[in-house]
Amino acid sequence: VLAELGPSACSGDSLKIAYSAPIDQISDRDSDADAHSEGKVLTAWAIHCVLDPTSATQLEHWTPTTDLLVLTGIPEEAFQKEIFLRAFDGICHDDPSRTLVVDHTLELEEELTRRWRERFPLPMGETEALAYDRTSVLFFGVTGPIATPGRNPDHQNRLRVNVGAVVSRHDRMLWPPFVARGSRHGMGTMRNLLVELQQAKIVPGLLIVDRGLVGKAIIEEVRETGWHLLGGISKSTKEIREILDTVKVPESPSSVVHATHGEPSTRRRPDGDSGRRSAR
Repeated sequence: VLAELGPSACSGDSLKIAYSAPIDQISDRDSDADAHSEGKVLTAWAIHCVLDPTSATQLEHWTPTTDLLVLTGIPEEAFQKEIFLRAFDGICHDDPSRTLVVDHTLELEEELTRRWRERFPLPMGETEALAYDRTSVLFFGVTGPIATPGRNPDHQNRLRVNVGAVVSRHDRMLWPPFVARGSRHGMGTMRNLLVELQQAKIVPGLLIVDRGLVGKAIIEEVRETGWHLLGGISKSTKEIREILDTVKVPESPSSVVHATHGEPSTRRRPDGDSGRRSAR
């Protein structure tokens, strides 16, 4: 944060964090000329979430105890709960004149991600190595238009959506997540990911994914886009079983595999056969 503030922070100038500007630029909501910068307000909120996440319900009381008042140029009396909630209207709001919901969330996330990588580039000669996985979010009350029945680990018969998350291996930067219908198969969301990466104009590098997201068709599509793919493959496939039958595995604690459903654990002997051991 201090690196982003720059020397002007010491003189009491307005907040210089680079990520407050795109919020004001992207927001198209008509607001009062005297209204406080939504970018500064939401940036202050983000700083609060990082430094003191447990006080989420005490935001208006927490802010005056920091230097954010000086850095933003916003008076203490203005830092009330309503100012933070109103700031969200610039990002996502209902427009009665057009009878639609205006949502700049994805646009803002892509711009913030672009600026982050622009200010903190990869080492010379390196390309992105991104880890991708998805999880399901179940709906227990009010639902949404893309919430549909889908498979979940707990076998609950509820509506859900699939949320895909992408993290950079280089700096653990979380890239913009995306949401898909709950009925979408895991491999299907991989296509969403490829589209998102192309739209973000990210130079192809390495994709790291879970084994449930890998299939022959997906592998070919990933290669066509210029990315390399690193992912697991189910050990029950014919090819993997053939490989396991020919690999010489030394006897060691690390070669002991605990079986499921109460069966004894097994160990693959150097001769390729499996020997049983009592489960611990």
